[in-house]
Amino acid sequence: MSNELYEHKRSDTVKWVLTLVAFIVVGVMLAGIILGWFEKSSSAEEQEQAAVIDGDGNAMDAGMLYRMPEKMTFTAAGSGIPLARFGDPEGTPSTARAEVRIEAYVVPENANNREVDFSVAWGEGAQRSAELVTDYVTVTPESDGSRVATVACTKGFGDDIILITVTTRDGGFQATCTVTFEGAPSSLKFVYNDTEYSSSSEITVQANAEYSVKLKLVGEFGEVGEKFGDFEVVSVTMQGKFNAKREGVNNAAVLYEDTIVIDLEDPYYYAYDIATGGNGNKVEFDASQFIECSIEGDTLKVRAIRSEASFFHPSTPPRTGTRVTYETAYYDPRGGGAPSDCRMCVLVKDKVSGVEGLIYIDIEGTAVSGVSLSETELEF
Repeated sequence: MSNELYEHKRSDTVKWVLTLVAFIVVGVMLAGIILGWFEKSSSAEEQEQAAVIDGDGNAMDAGMLYRMPEKMTFTAAGSGIPLARFGDPEGTPSTARAEVRIEAYVVPENANNREVDFSVAWGEGAQRSAELVTDYVTVTPESDGSRVATVACTKGFGDDIILITVTTRDGGFQATCTVTFEGAPSSLKFVYNDTEYSSSSEITVQANAEYSVKLKLVGEFGEVGEKFGDFEVVSVTMQGKFNAKREGVNNAAVLYEDTIVIDLEDPYYYAYDIATGGNGNKVEFDASQFIECSIEGDTLKVRAIRSEASFFHPSTPPRTGTRVTYETAYYDPRGGGAPSDCRMCVLVKDKVSGVEGLIYIDIEGTAVSGVSLSETELEF
């Protein structure tokens, strides 16, 4: 009986131990899965921000050493990328520089002489073949014969291909890495009347006319890859304030009159209640009554309809109702007495990279639409 009890207890103990081991195994597996998920997420985030990627799209961080890949691409992707910079320390414009350390793997590992030489050259058919390839990409070994070298890109080279070749000093064996460029944009600029404007600049146009504004993506290395440049107008809003005269008109007679402030960021006013002289219906308006914007390829097409001043000067005033007319600029006492600038705010985005640019458009007066003579023939 005691043996049976002992065997029963030992069986229960084994069961508990096996159960505990199973829980531990499952826990370790779950921990591995979770850790792997976080590492994958972290890797994806690094890949999105990488200035250099290998042929499989993996990030190549400047602080790490990588086995020499068969292909690498310089992107200098977007703002916030940790690019090395060099130049005059006193503040003259510096030059973007993306770099990565690579190692040539020479076999066998116990070879007597594993020293190598690196070289860089243009690929076949390169449009820039007449230029120095080292003006674009350099390869600098850590020491004479070292298998470790720093590859750096300082200028975009478009669709051209650059080849990095490593040659063993013993036997002359070679391996090649293909280097390409896919510069990602870091900013969006606007070119109007042959003048380049950065984001948040203002241009002036005239009402009743159409204009073309060129959209220019700029990257850390100047050039931007061809896959970028799919633009869209994100929003068209308004900004600024002005004083307007509000009149309550009944059978062409002005019954009520006052001055109101129109805020274009919240564009509305109240019509008069002719019977009581108080506020009646709320009248709202938007930017579409002043401007129309669209995208054609890499161009922002602008149709300036009217200025805020002409909008509030109706050509046919109501015989009965509310008449609102532009009166004067609004001088904000908090702005040092300067008049509030009434303008259109056009936000444009490259859908591929997400880079945005804002251009302010000030609409003034009315553009000339033609010319004619009262007489087509004169006789003396």
